[in-house]
Amino acid sequence: MATALDSDRAAWAGKAPVRIRTARPEDADAIGMLVAQLNAERSRTRYHADALVPRADEVGDANGIGRKVVAVTPSTSGDRVVGLASWAPGDGDTGHAMLAVAEGWRLTDIGQRLLAEVGHRATLQGIRSFVAEIVPRNAALRAAARALGLPEHRHGVSVEIDVSRLA
Repeated sequence: MATALDSDRAAWAGKAPVRIRTARPEDADAIGMLVAQLNAERSRTRYHADALVPRADEVGDANGIGRKVVAVTPSTSGDRVVGLASWAPGDGDTGHAMLAVAEGWRLTDIGQRLLAEVGHRATLQGIRSFVAEIVPRNAALRAAARALGLPEHRHGVSVEIDVSRLA
């Protein structure tokens, strides 16, 4: 499923052009490197969404739904993955979302753009809101949602973000 953000339109993040697109099989190694970096930083970043990170055999979304999206920037050896977002269906019209942005790229609009893209794709599949379990000090997903003007409801460590307006 192609969207406007899958095009070659690039946004400048103050460093290099960054494109948001569907994850591809050839991205598996780069995604693995990003996840390894985030896991190494775990105590600082509170990254804890391993279940939603695609395994190498899931990258490319053969099912055509486009649940895994990457932010990439050109490098000498091909696209460098600097962000990752994915979503999975939950109960009823809710889904679960994961968002990760590499160190050095976190103060850009990449998280916001990734969330907007997976939110849009999820709404096309009937999802009205994402439920995310967020450690209080980790506000990246919530900040991206606020930047997009998406309302949220917090219940302890669980935050529900209404993505219906991204349809």
